[in-house]
Amino acid sequence: MVGKGVIVLLIVTISLLLPGCYPQGDTLISNATEYGNTIGNINCGGYIAIKDGWMYYTNTNNNDYLYRKKLDGTEDKQIGGNHFAYNINVVGNWVYYRAGSPGKIYKVNTDGKELQVLDNRRCDNLIVVGNNAYYTASDGKGVNLYRIDTISKKKIEIAKDVNSFSIDDNIIYYNHIIEYFDRDTMSNGSGDFCKIDINGENYVKLSDDDPLIINFVGDFIYYTTHFDDNNIYRMKRDGSDRIVIADNCSGAMIVSGDYIFYSGRQGSENNISRINLVGSDNIILLEGNFGILGIADRYILFCKITERHDGTYFISDFDGNNVQAWP
Repeated sequence: MVGKGVIVLLIVTISLLLPGCYPQGDTLISNATEYGNTIGNINCGGYIAIKDGWMYYTNTNNNDYLYRKKLDGTEDKQIGGNHFAYNINVVGNWVYYRAGSPGKIYKVNTDGKELQVLDNRRCDNLIVVGNNAYYTASDGKGVNLYRIDTISKKKIEIAKDVNSFSIDDNIIYYNHIIEYFDRDTMSNGSGDFCKIDINGENYVKLSDDDPLIINFVGDFIYYTTHFDDNNIYRMKRDGSDRIVIADNCSGAMIVSGDYIFYSGRQGSENNISRINLVGSDNIILLEGNFGILGIADRYILFCKITERHDGTYFISDFDGNNVQAWP
């Protein structure tokens, strides 16, 4: 997926908790549709999440370990194990993440207690919805899509040969791998754009595109592709009315409100740009070598790529103004 230069952030809503008879302090989430991160942010890496006044984040100053701190920067401490933490999701009182690219799937209580392994294989693309975690992992023959109950740890296979994916309204939109990358021939591989329900039924092929980052707004899907000419596409959820929205996306792409925010390369620079949902008013907001981090409320979060490991994150408004350091 995207490289470590892209950091992402989420504001998630506070869910109500229903007490359950589960061991080790687990609780059943009463809102089964609570997402651990926004789809746009997760598909860009999921490096930061915010909930209940706390920031959960990948600490680039300490081996990319999982940390949390208050939004004013105080009470900063490590809460995960001594391993990488990517695709951070926060649902209920648990933090979920993968320890590598790919790596094992872990969950840990928001206060740092009760670290548990959900899947010890090399996993990727983690999305948590309610009490279920969705992710890809290899079975030794190919990379498949799985769903695991985060409490009972019961696991099922949903679809075979899956690369990137997103979930919306109980439907999984994904890259179905047709040909895998071949290290011997250096063939890039290929895939097509498909959808299936969360139980692995009602498969539909949408297009011949090879999707990478997938976002949703209303009746439309916004997405980028592997090995393409940096286009951002829009099409209806049934695969019809496909158009090009932008042609200079070089990495991250997140849809928020009435806009698409994305990394747009010009020469040696990686700018942060904004375009509206119909493909007009494409403007550069921040010029330079930046990595887009994500969207929080009405703010864009970003970093200076060349200074990524100094741990400094920045925010600006949706017009690229009022730039300041994030605590």
